[in-house]
Amino acid sequence: MIKVEKNYTPFRQFDTYDVVDFEEQSTFNGESSQRNLRCSCSCQETEKSSYQSNSLGRRIPRSSTFSHHISNNSLMFRMAKSNAMPTSSSSFDQLPTRRYSFHNAQRESTPAYLVVADSMLAIDATLELSQEEKVSYTRDWCVVEKNCAFNLERPLEDHENLCKVRSSWSKSENNKFLFKKDPRRYALFQQGVTYFPDSMLDMRFTVGHAQPTANFSDLAEAEKTKVSQSLLNAAPNMPDIQGYLYFKNGRSKWKKYFFVLRPSGLYYSMKSNSKEPRHLVLVNLSEYEIHMANNAKKTLDSHNDYCLVLKKRSDNDIGQWLQLCAEEESSRQKWHMALRLVKYGKQLNDDYEAAVVREGKIQSKPSYGRANTDMVAMDFTGSSGGRVIDDPFEAFGVAIEEAAAWRRRGRVNMPRSSPSYSSRSPLTSPASLMPPSNAHMASNLHLTQSWFYHNITREDAESLLLSNGAGIDGFFLIRESMSIPDVHVISFVFKGQVKHCKIHLVENDGKYHYSIDHGTTKFQDIIQLVDFYRVNKGGLPTTLTDYVANCVKQL
Repeated sequence: MIKVEKNYTPFRQFDTYDVVDFEEQSTFNGESSQRNLRCSCSCQETEKSSYQSNSLGRRIPRSSTFSHHISNNSLMFRMAKSNAMPTSSSSFDQLPTRRYSFHNAQRESTPAYLVVADSMLAIDATLELSQEEKVSYTRDWCVVEKNCAFNLERPLEDHENLCKVRSSWSKSENNKFLFKKDPRRYALFQQGVTYFPDSMLDMRFTVGHAQPTANFSDLAEAEKTKVSQSLLNAAPNMPDIQGYLYFKNGRSKWKKYFFVLRPSGLYYSMKSNSKEPRHLVLVNLSEYEIHMANNAKKTLDSHNDYCLVLKKRSDNDIGQWLQLCAEEESSRQKWHMALRLVKYGKQLNDDYEAAVVREGKIQSKPSYGRANTDMVAMDFTGSSGGRVIDDPFEAFGVAIEEAAAWRRRGRVNMPRSSPSYSSRSPLTSPASLMPPSNAHMASNLHLTQSWFYHNITREDAESLLLSNGAGIDGFFLIRESMSIPDVHVISFVFKGQVKHCKIHLVENDGKYHYSIDHGTTKFQDIIQLVDFYRVNKGGLPTTLTDYVANCVKQL
């Protein structure tokens, strides 16, 4: 069955059809089914055309430019009838649309579907998906192109066209779009030149130096500003980004080379760390897409798991790929950022500046709904019967005081005679110190936080952290321990590895607090604990920075 939508307009010689296809939820005989429809055709002729029958027995115009391919599972596509020869100067062309699926990378659920026009950019899809998934938009959210067959991921830049990316996928590729939070996207622009260690930057070939200077920290302030601007905009006089990487070209063996990244491209030296032109070989980045390979040692037989893949679009021949391996995850992240910077140039900086402005505008808008606009903060102290608090800062302060008072009222002090009390340390008896859940409501506030995961194993937590923030020290989540009852755990990234730190409930003078250092530093609830360690390292090797947002409500 073919559903044909006919929008007749005056025509002279013949009719043509714009075939508009997308992944569509189709209904046949009262049953709903998902069908993949892949057809991107538009025929426009200026000569008389005869008709031919397609594989479904329908008559369509014959045209040299008319080409289509429909999968075996196709049951329906929509044909919009238009006029090939307009009688007026006004445009009547319809914008072709498609329906793409986007999978939330942080949870397993039904994918979100968006109707995508030919002109839709990645940032447009990101904004719509943030509303669809009910998450607060930040510059970290993005659309990711994932090659499932080889476990490759490539975050799309905000200015990229979705349909062009999607149309480049071949039938043999098992690709999909992810909706993912990646705090590493704009790390360079947030941290500046200090994002790169001195060993990765060669200042000797930047302009304005009276004498060769190797380190950025040794430059004068005025020169630091010039170097920063040249680097962030990928200017021709930007400093060289350099270092050692393991390299495999095609089917050759892995070998360690000295690489130099310049605006003209990526070079590797055939002789130690020589930069002489006769010793350098060029890799033209304009011809390649830059992918992050996950679990590369297993899927690609790479030198290690810290692998970057440079491959031409729609090229699934591993023998033609260029694979680069760093010594550690943080180094891979920096090279990935540097390669993107040189490939996209100033456009990447423009994307970041636009994202900052966009995020500020979105966050400045009220987040409450329409029903809340009829409610105001009031002060009922004294004998006046209540007054409206007009000052927003005063209202905010009252809210903080009320929250603190509610926490204090919710805390339960267990007597030593309680059967739940134990003189053993929290390390040996974590469950014995936990108050009854119905009497400890204030301590359960963490269940509503985006960084908390209710039912996740140690292995799943590690996989989630490494896939979303492997190169970010302090990237964390809070979870319940699956092996020890009533104990929570901070799982966080440090130097490319995931560390786990238990959170215990400790007793002191009849009061119970949360602590990770046996009571040296105590907190009334886990929210206060997290807020503290996001500012102070304390007993952790690093402060807690960003987190893997859990989009599933815990209550």
